[in-house]
Amino acid sequence: MSTISAPLPPILDEFVKRMVKEGKAHNKADVVRKALELLEEKDKQSDKSKN
Repeated sequence: MSTISAPLPPILDEFVKRMVKEGKAHNKADVVRKALELLEEKDKQSDKSKN
């Protein structure tokens, strides 16, 4: 598994912290992984609608 570092604007940083605090994710990395999985799914659906 690889790691990345990405600066976040304050509004997204607060969102990530809130997701962890509310128990919707285990940690910050989990929030990012879940967000990327949703983005990947949306991209796949977009590709399907083009065909």
